[in-house]
Amino acid sequence: MITLSCQKCKSSFERYPFVLKTGRGKYCSKKCVHLDKSRVAKEKGYGLWMKGRTPSLEARRKQSEKLKGKLPKNFYDMQVKGWAFNKGKVPWNKNLKGVMKLNNGSFKKGHVPATKGKGSLCEISDSIRNCVKYKEWRTEIFTRDNYTCVWCGYRGNGLQADHIKSFALILKENNIKSLDNAEKCNEI
Repeated sequence: MITLSCQKCKSSFERYPFVLKTGRGKYCSKKCVHLDKSRVAKEKGYGLWMKGRTPSLEARRKQSEKLKGKLPKNFYDMQVKGWAFNKGKVPWNKNLKGVMKLNNGSFKKGHVPATKGKGSLCEISDSIRNCVKYKEWRTEIFTRDNYTCVWCGYRGNGLQADHIKSFALILKENNIKSLDNAEKCNEI
């Protein structure tokens, strides 16, 4: 540990050497940091204390003189990439069916939903799940297990009344094409 002196209140404090390498370690506390930075901001003529106020004519002239002849920071990028925002550019996921970009920047292969045409498995499974018999079976399972997951012990909302096999697999194996076939099947 290295002993230092605060730039604002002049009190002594200790910091590790690696903190100094990153450019920190000038102040003893956050309070001193904010006090000193607000003092510097007032001296230079910017900061939150100016919020909602219009700068004086002298300050505006100084800013104007300072910026004369200078281009915006992203001027060359805008020239190369184009002035319009992505106009005419092909999106990154064009022809990548089911690929999604998540908020953290990673990519994920998403679920591509099945077509819901007449007589499709999707339509049949939806109609089975919405019938009264299935809903009664589901509530029986939940009350029997006291609304607790059999596998992990989780208790609460978002539980699934699972079969031993997946629901879609049962429909395919037993060749279920309608609600009548589903009522005759013992596995559902």
